[in-house]
Amino acid sequence: MKYLFRPIQQTPHEVGEDQPDGKRLMKHARGHVSYGPYCRLDPGCYFGGFHVRALRSPAGAHAIHIDVCCRQAAEVLAERWYSGREILRGVAGLCGVPFALNSPAEEVEVRLWADGKGTFEVSGMLLFRTDLI
Repeated sequence: MKYLFRPIQQTPHEVGEDQPDGKRLMKHARGHVSYGPYCRLDPGCYFGGFHVRALRSPAGAHAIHIDVCCRQAAEVLAERWYSGREILRGVAGLCGVPFALNSPAEEVEVRLWADGKGTFEVSGMLLFRTDLI
């Protein structure tokens, strides 16, 4: 797998409201806004993340958490918190984490968790190899 993109409404979620324009709105929601795709990845360097735009964000607070895990979330490969000021307001920006695999990994998922602070919209999930670009 070199590149995978999923429109956000094609991913499972616990919180957030799917909008008519294809985006998912998280308005002071706490929980997983998106997760998946549960794929197998070969050894290599990758980036997993989401297109996120802040509509209303708290300054300085941890607003969203992105992690990449495998084996039904038993192993976290990479993770990062984003504060409200790190998320773009005018357009959707790419929020995510780089990670490396030394051996094949099964059931890899990229997860976006909202802390319930602020209002954000998410338009897509992506996962791609960075060492083949």
